[in-house]
Amino acid sequence: MNATTGNRARAGWAAASLALACLGGCGGPAAEDTLAIAGPTTASSTIVDLPAGPVSASAALVESRLRAAGVRITAIDRDEGLITARSNGTRFVDCGTIFETAGGRTVEHPGNAGRLVLTDPRNPAARLVRTLTAETSAGIGITRGVTNTVVVRQQHRVSIVVRARNGQVISSETREFTDRGFARFEDGTICRTSNAMNEALL
Repeated sequence: MNATTGNRARAGWAAASLALACLGGCGGPAAEDTLAIAGPTTASSTIVDLPAGPVSASAALVESRLRAAGVRITAIDRDEGLITARSNGTRFVDCGTIFETAGGRTVEHPGNAGRLVLTDPRNPAARLVRTLTAETSAGIGITRGVTNTVVVRQQHRVSIVVRARNGQVISSETREFTDRGFARFEDGTICRTSNAMNEALL
């Protein structure tokens, strides 16, 4: 299921009462300064259909589209329709939405953003720097039929680090998950596979 690696600073982000509690969606912004998070709302798919034709042609098309999306091909057998690939981008994971309320104004941030500077609810004059990194590996298989079916299986490793503006680490967590599951971080963040890789193949 979900594996947890790396360092957890339990006294950090969640224990500092940053109010990341709206996992199913928030009913509305609070009047005080808060940070809240809603989990992913869009289900991902592992299957893409391409026009019928030789498997090798579909493999070449998939390879081209993955490269165009910035994905690195690590191995390919065009005749067998087998591809493995890797990416260090955050777009292939969906980590919901962060709602930042400060001074009566609420701003939405994508939960998979690589770097966010957020208001610290404990001290509205201070800021928190949240960074998220992701590594994705994909195994892709293509079968011939009325339409050629592309099955994309993904595995992710996501790290979230929260620092004070002076660089002090408040919390640090790394979790791994596949497209069959999700990762739940102690700050309330939930990450799962996004549809970005499948969309890149269409």
